[in-house]
Amino acid sequence: METKAGLLENIYNQGIFAVGAMEPRFPDLPMSENEDNPSEFVMSLDGLWRFKWLATTDDLDIPLITDGSDADGWDEIQVPSNWEMHGYGTPIYTNIRYPHAFNAKKIPVIDPAQNPCGIYRRVFTIDDSQILRKTVLRFEGAQSCVSVWVNGIFAGYAQDSMSHGEFDVSELVKSGENNLTVLVAKFCTGSWLEDQDMWRMAGIHRGVKLISEHPEGILDAFIKTSLADDYSSGELSAEIQFRGSASGRTLEFSVLGGGNAEEEALFAHNYEIVNGTVAVEARIPGICPWSAEIPCIYKAVMIARGADGGFIDRRVIEFGFKKVEINNGIFHINGRPVKLYGVNRHEFHPAYGFAVPANITEKDILLCKENNINAIRTSHYPNSVCFYDYCSKYGIYVLDECNLETHGVRGRIPAGRQEWEAECVHRMENMVRRDRNKACVTMYSLGNEAGNGACFAKMKEAAFRADDSKKIHYEGAHGLETSDVFSMMYAGVGKMKRILEGRTVRIAPGDVRLFGHRVAGKKHRHVPFMQCEFAHCMANSLGNFKEYMDLIDGYDRCIGGFIWDFADQSILKKTDDGRDFWTYGGDFGDEPNDANFCGNGIFAADRSPHPALYEVRALYSPVSVSMESPGVLQITNKRRFAGTDDLRMLWNITSDGRTVEGGVIEYLDIKPMSSYELVLALEEFPAEGEICLNVSMLYKWKPVWINGTTLEIFKGQYMLRDRGTVKKMRRDKFDSRIEIKPDGIRLAGLVERLRMNFYRAPIDNEGLLVMNMTGKEWLVRLMYGRGFREATANMRLKNFFTRDSEIIARWKTKYFMGRITAIVSPAADWGYLIGMSGRPARNMIRFGMEFGIPGRFGNVEWYGRGPHENYCDRKASALLGLYRCGILEFGHNYLKPQENGNRTDVRRIEFTDESGEGIGIADACGKLEVTAWPYNTADLEKAAHIHELPERDMITVNASLAQRGVGGSLPAALRLLKKYKLKAFKKYNFVFHIYKVTGDKK
Repeated sequence: METKAGLLENIYNQGIFAVGAMEPRFPDLPMSENEDNPSEFVMSLDGLWRFKWLATTDDLDIPLITDGSDADGWDEIQVPSNWEMHGYGTPIYTNIRYPHAFNAKKIPVIDPAQNPCGIYRRVFTIDDSQILRKTVLRFEGAQSCVSVWVNGIFAGYAQDSMSHGEFDVSELVKSGENNLTVLVAKFCTGSWLEDQDMWRMAGIHRGVKLISEHPEGILDAFIKTSLADDYSSGELSAEIQFRGSASGRTLEFSVLGGGNAEEEALFAHNYEIVNGTVAVEARIPGICPWSAEIPCIYKAVMIARGADGGFIDRRVIEFGFKKVEINNGIFHINGRPVKLYGVNRHEFHPAYGFAVPANITEKDILLCKENNINAIRTSHYPNSVCFYDYCSKYGIYVLDECNLETHGVRGRIPAGRQEWEAECVHRMENMVRRDRNKACVTMYSLGNEAGNGACFAKMKEAAFRADDSKKIHYEGAHGLETSDVFSMMYAGVGKMKRILEGRTVRIAPGDVRLFGHRVAGKKHRHVPFMQCEFAHCMANSLGNFKEYMDLIDGYDRCIGGFIWDFADQSILKKTDDGRDFWTYGGDFGDEPNDANFCGNGIFAADRSPHPALYEVRALYSPVSVSMESPGVLQITNKRRFAGTDDLRMLWNITSDGRTVEGGVIEYLDIKPMSSYELVLALEEFPAEGEICLNVSMLYKWKPVWINGTTLEIFKGQYMLRDRGTVKKMRRDKFDSRIEIKPDGIRLAGLVERLRMNFYRAPIDNEGLLVMNMTGKEWLVRLMYGRGFREATANMRLKNFFTRDSEIIARWKTKYFMGRITAIVSPAADWGYLIGMSGRPARNMIRFGMEFGIPGRFGNVEWYGRGPHENYCDRKASALLGLYRCGILEFGHNYLKPQENGNRTDVRRIEFTDESGEGIGIADACGKLEVTAWPYNTADLEKAAHIHELPERDMITVNASLAQRGVGGSLPAALRLLKKYKLKAFKKYNFVFHIYKVTGDKK
């Protein structure tokens, strides 16, 4: 290994994926005899390392690595980190396409000229006592591979960028100072198996540890658990492996409850170590099973002693008792059917890349718990060990996914090709043997979007050899060859319903078959169904989520699903003038790239909520309430294991958004999976107004996992009396200030004309996928109606005339049958009634009017749905109410600017200045949607990034009858349910009232 050719052989030879690396095993560290503290035997090597970056592996100089040459002139870099986050090389964002270093015609070739590498070096010191022990060097994650030298001697090589690579360097270290050199290449042949939808970055991105282990100590341990038939007695079957073959050694094995090392042991026994192993079998009555609702953690404490009774080793493993089953096609945990209300989550952060600190990981888990998310799929690789510890502690079901995806070439590798089998199995074993003790791990996934074939059968066999207490998931097994569940991605509402009804379906067109796969009803109807990816939240998206949740909650056979995804993958930069610059593909000159396809989280990259989060929170709630009749509520506890004694209910009655009555129900004792009828003693309602009953369920006390301030777990609204027919507004005498111009209608008080608008700044679902795949702008225009931009801009005034106090004007434009009519008439309160009607010849984007008002009117108050942005297909969480905010808060910034800030079912909205003067809009026809921004539609469409949006001294307002939904069933593609479309050939008309707001009125 002293030659450059030998060094590069490991990186570029597909048959090599581990040299000198230890077998995968548990991650738990050795501890002192009496303390749960591994610091005595573990040295963290995190921190500043010397670093030399090379543009290609061709530039490697072997003496830099092997002869201990002076590195004083090198740079310094933080470990863990991705080197691109420190300015070395280029981060590349792609979804399906491989970077230029890969050539799909030459699998598994990697082009060395496009493969950067980095040499890391640091010194560590060990003492004489450590020389007598085993010294293990652990890399917890490095992209894409590590080659390791200790004191100039080659120690080993490992690839699998998201799992541990460990090396026994006992024979290479010496007492005193030691030199450690690590070579990391951005790509290796194993990178062909890592074609995930994410940023392609490199470096030692997880921690590095030097572990001192006793030469006769514990090597590995598996604490396998289940539950007895009554689900209240824990069954434990543990296997512990030891180093060495010395006789006479013993193991003290005990189980402690409640996570408290001072508690009396629930089980304790001494075992003789025979042939380097100990097997433990125990049945412990009266335990608390682990679930996401009640995450009870136990400890297995293992102390190894020598023949003389002297201390050798101590390990502590936290675990939970649980039993995962499939009974009659229904997924069970601990004997009860469980629903997975999940998200997919990349382990990524805008400031740290893939080197996410543990405290941020913990906050991510808390965000999930706070927002009723009970499951996470580790898309699409194993996460850091701390992630599983937090999920186990706070209660999250984890679908643990192997680091295997070949999306761009999934029809070719790994399939059943024998040359890839060993590495695929190796990656599966790396994950399972590392994570199998974690209480939160509920299923293992064989990978993602990697085709199908014999390799996956071997991976499942290997997983079950290591741990058969979990279930196996693989979406690519469309014939259910290797998956214990029927899994799909992005099944529409209709197809999902057919599946849950047990009917034959055709799925996954374009996967590895052009026309997809036919799955007979008799084959899948007795298998649990889940969507491992659904409700794709591509920026302004997550439409028809309620329809999905109705199916998930309505069919026992449906396990649930995982939203794509948790947070936008954006890297934060600063502009020259210090503003935040939220980046996406192409912003670093990276080619190829998939632009802003990385912006599809329910959270923004900085973990601030996107409006879709509130829809998720509402519909993932473990409590539901329906109104059977006025004041009679049916409260259902959807929890599987916990009652509702930790909750209280607040309710109030509103009249036109203002509270007139309310109360608190302090005690609710509803058993798991049960319902209760509650009758509220309601007072007589006000004679006028729209009457609503609002209900909130809150925690009585702050759970340990609530990081924020809200204690709300559910909210709902029920109409007791609607507003009925909207009263006709009194018309006033003719107003000569109304002017009909070719470019629109000019009214006093407006700073920009009132003009008809059939367009919106495109959302990502309206063409991003098509553009990324084809680059055909004309196809996008055809599919998503971009021509409505010209239809709006090129309105031709045909004629206008007066009738009494009304002015009637008619325009002509493309995509409409006949003419579009506007009727303007003066109304009370210095106001105008604006009417509009037309019949489109093709499906529309929106039907409304746009105008400008003075920028000083930046205080917004409205009675309608809110407080957050909502659309016709995403408004279940937005309740009718009276809300206030500033104009900047009324809109919402997505990673790439687009249509935003809509409010549906608006009864009235007012824009005022600090004195209370301004302009208001009121619904005069029964339906009104409003958007308002301190910029215009053209600004939204032109801006590529948030910081490029201007803040004009004018507010652009859109008052619309409706706009079409935002979609969310397909990634970056608008697939709307019929009821959320604006259909062609239908006559559309609406009326709204513009009026002046005076300070005294306010």
